[in-house]
Amino acid sequence: MHSPRLKAARRLNKRAFRQRERAFLAEGPQAVAEAFHCGAQVTDLFVTVPARSRHHDLVTAIAEGADPTPSFADGLRIQRVLAAVEASSTSRQWQEIPVSERQRVNQKAEQPRVHLNSERSEEIK
Repeated sequence: MHSPRLKAARRLNKRAFRQRERAFLAEGPQAVAEAFHCGAQVTDLFVTVPARSRHHDLVTAIAEGADPTPSFADGLRIQRVLAAVEASSTSRQWQEIPVSERQRVNQKAEQPRVHLNSERSEEIK
């Protein structure tokens, strides 16, 4: 017994249905997370019980409409930092880490202001 939603998802394996429905099927946790990061509207999420356990954070984030982490961009950022650490170790100089324009804009918008006093530090939003 298959639900109509599952049948509709299976039809997306055919190009004609994808074009008609203006939808696609993302398979696997990485593809689902990246589609979500790119702003794709997730209409249905099908997971097996074992996959739900393995990818609990991803499933929960999508269900709550939150950004699933880590993303491909997070991995790229980490690789850039590691490359800068290695280059700095070799050259014995500080290295600049390349930042995309999108990251630059996001960093300016997301930087918390911090108020310092002698007793504590706290984040002010």
